[in-house]
Amino acid sequence: MLNRLYPRRSWTADELLLPPWSLGSAVPIAPAWQLSTDAGRIHPAEAAALWSLEWTPTAQVHVTPHGVIEGSGDLEKSRTFCAFCPEPDVLIGETDATHVPALNANGVGTVTETENGEYLETRYHSVHLHQVQHKNRIRFVLTILRDQADEDARTILERYASVDPFALLFDALAPYQDFAQRQTGLQPDDFAAVQESLFPLISGLRTSRDGAHLFGDPDESGQFETRRIFPLIKAWSEVRVDVAVALLRTVLEHQKPDGAVPIALDKLGAPIAGALHFPILAHCFHLIWTVRPERAWFDSIAPGIQKHLEFLIQTLDPERTGLPQWPSPKESLLADIYEADTISAELPALLAREITELEEVSGTIPVGGLDLTDLLQYRDLLFTQLRTTLWSVETGSFSEHYADGRPVMLPTIASILPLLCRELTQQESAPLLNILLSRRHLLDANGIRLQVPAASEGEPRLAGSALQLLLVEALETQNATTESATLRSVLVPNLSKPESAEASALSIALLAVPSASKFNSRVLSPALLWVVRHQRAVLATAACFFILFNIVVFAYSCGNQKLTLQTIETTGGMARRYYQEGNYTAAGELLSSIIASKLPYPSAYLDMGNIKYHLGEWDEAERYYRQPSSTPAIQAQALHNLAVLLLERGRTNEAIAAWEQVRTDYSVTAPDMTKRANTALALLGVEDEK
Repeated sequence: MLNRLYPRRSWTADELLLPPWSLGSAVPIAPAWQLSTDAGRIHPAEAAALWSLEWTPTAQVHVTPHGVIEGSGDLEKSRTFCAFCPEPDVLIGETDATHVPALNANGVGTVTETENGEYLETRYHSVHLHQVQHKNRIRFVLTILRDQADEDARTILERYASVDPFALLFDALAPYQDFAQRQTGLQPDDFAAVQESLFPLISGLRTSRDGAHLFGDPDESGQFETRRIFPLIKAWSEVRVDVAVALLRTVLEHQKPDGAVPIALDKLGAPIAGALHFPILAHCFHLIWTVRPERAWFDSIAPGIQKHLEFLIQTLDPERTGLPQWPSPKESLLADIYEADTISAELPALLAREITELEEVSGTIPVGGLDLTDLLQYRDLLFTQLRTTLWSVETGSFSEHYADGRPVMLPTIASILPLLCRELTQQESAPLLNILLSRRHLLDANGIRLQVPAASEGEPRLAGSALQLLLVEALETQNATTESATLRSVLVPNLSKPESAEASALSIALLAVPSASKFNSRVLSPALLWVVRHQRAVLATAACFFILFNIVVFAYSCGNQKLTLQTIETTGGMARRYYQEGNYTAAGELLSSIIASKLPYPSAYLDMGNIKYHLGEWDEAERYYRQPSSTPAIQAQALHNLAVLLLERGRTNEAIAAWEQVRTDYSVTAPDMTKRANTALALLGVEDEK
């Protein structure tokens, strides 16, 4: 572990501290403490509390979502102050003799010294600060008692008197270590931005009072709208998949017999009257499944997802016309600009994607999957209507019109959302990509517009973070590498410090190194239950055979002797296999041996550049892409990949130069790459001089 205190930041006013969440814990999760403007002052999170706990820092104070640490150098050895929030209304810590904290009443009462600390009685609660000598340091327990039903201070003290707060803080941050290590190859600015994004994501978690149900931060109305679950699961499936699982499970545990799930939860996690009509739960399920494909998880969740889809179809399209409609503007995807009685492509596209992704997950189950016959027939009907009723031959794209047939004069982003469906043909997706990324249509220097602007319109209305996430996914679905790089080159420079979980999710999607390719190795049929019952022995044996096999293969491929013309193809084949499996480190080691041998292997530098790109080592990737090749097709591919990399890093002029070189020098020898270069240059507004 390279950074056990991840995520962390410097002292930030109003930063919230809350207890860590873990599966099965009965500790309720909500912000408990808040940092004051001045470093060294912590007060309760509620606005009515004016008192604070204070100490005088002499070194930098590092802040995590669950506590703070003061020190320099190796914080595990040289820390002067540590405070950790293990549960609501409790703060425990350890300090040296020079940093002993004290209560400051700030006019709301009088601090009284006690035998082992301090006591403060306020209008709303009583405060107990207990301090005890531990070796050559001081440990403290700060407790707020709000009413007679609370535990007494002595009971809480006994619970934490003998624990190490620093160790507890490490344990609380341990689940983020896998994600942290994946980010180590990022550029420093991107690494810092990703780390910053985790704070609103973590501080936005809430649970019911018994800790059983996990959900997101309520809005100003005191409710968590369940449609907001998508950006949360998009981010948490990369950061901590157990949190993503718990979020989705909470929504489905409130499902009614007809398949409806609540439109919102109150601040205590109880369902609000009304049903969610936004088709997103199957996609959330699919996001989690790609990271954690477990059969038990499928059996407990998939039937509820199917029932919700059936409920949506019955509610949004009771006549099964294939043209579903939102029940109200407020519930639509584009609530800010949606007009009642309009028929557009985004709702059919969202429903079709839901069915497709549920089908994909179910298809990985060897025995006991779902019967999706009815849903698949409805998906066919959706695509029939998309391609007949909603496709405009004149514009070469999907249209929007009112129920009485009148066209919508200013097309909105709804017309391109069928890009979410991988069933689109290239003839259908190409014009949609052009509409999305054309400066005359939806692309703006600051992001993506909600609709094509009128000539007299001033500042464009931009899509929110959740909608931009959908568009990033749409380009990934279409494998539109160049177009995706173009979109990212616009979105990344406009990322600001995230203030919400949705903004954090977008930042993580654009900047973070994603998890490696996952395989359904944990999808077990009932016939393999014996393997599950003897899992440790089976895994240990398999690991031994796997290690032995790889040692033999590696020794054969690389050996202690130099590569020869006879063995270089074998080594290259193994490198390609590792690359396809997502084992980029192993593939890179083999390619390094090929490059070091100086034997002819035309694609070695290109392949190594691709590996470094996937590892997030972009400077190294650029260096390898710039290595010359005597094979024109490979040289053109390297230049194209270099251009994509440069565009993603904001070096647009250099990217344009690389694509122009492809267009100029390789139009005959590499026509496919030339076509890609022309597409990229057109999207960037560069005209062909010929």
